[in-house]
Amino acid sequence: MHAARIMRCESEAAARRPRRGAALLALLSLFIAAPGLPGCAGIYRYRFEPMPAVVDVHTARGSQPLLLVSVLGAITPEGSDRRQVHLRYRLQNTTDLPIRLPVGRQRLLSGDLLEFSSAWLVDGVSEVAAGESALADLAFAYPDDATPDMNGLSLGWALEVEGVKLSGTTVFQRVSPDALRNPYPPPGWGPYGAPPWGAYGPYGYGWYGSSYRH
Repeated sequence: MHAARIMRCESEAAARRPRRGAALLALLSLFIAAPGLPGCAGIYRYRFEPMPAVVDVHTARGSQPLLLVSVLGAITPEGSDRRQVHLRYRLQNTTDLPIRLPVGRQRLLSGDLLEFSSAWLVDGVSEVAAGESALADLAFAYPDDATPDMNGLSLGWALEVEGVKLSGTTVFQRVSPDALRNPYPPPGWGPYGAPPWGAYGPYGYGWYGSSYRH
């Protein structure tokens, strides 16, 4: 009787496990499919600085930081084979008139001066009322039939402030991984299995290296 009771408890626990797993899977699928999350389109690659870049714009009240820009990274959206670079703009309107972001006038160049496609608005707004702030996410598709140098980006931004068309250039540099963020040993010649790196492979002597996707 005691054995039968144990078998019944084990069978009930086994029956509960699939339901719990299914619930977790359903919750995860809802998170991945949620709109506006990077998971629905892929994972951003690369990191650029400054993050954000502060753009001082001359107005009737003097020079003011009306625009902040960050490079979110490069991504290949689901259903597309063409990579895009996404930038986030923050418009901070401290003037008495609306500020407009002319999306079609934004220009993006790679480190080797290849031009990305014309920008389009992915999310957010392109006009901000006086005294308000808002975000705008813009996408630029990679150049056709070319592999751009992503070590640097040059943004030709444009704004319409107080009825005046303004423009300028902001440069971003790609951040390379440093020793603090890289969990692998730096490349070199030596005992690659010796402490503290013994966990990365068998002990021996020869060329060791590291890889990092950034």
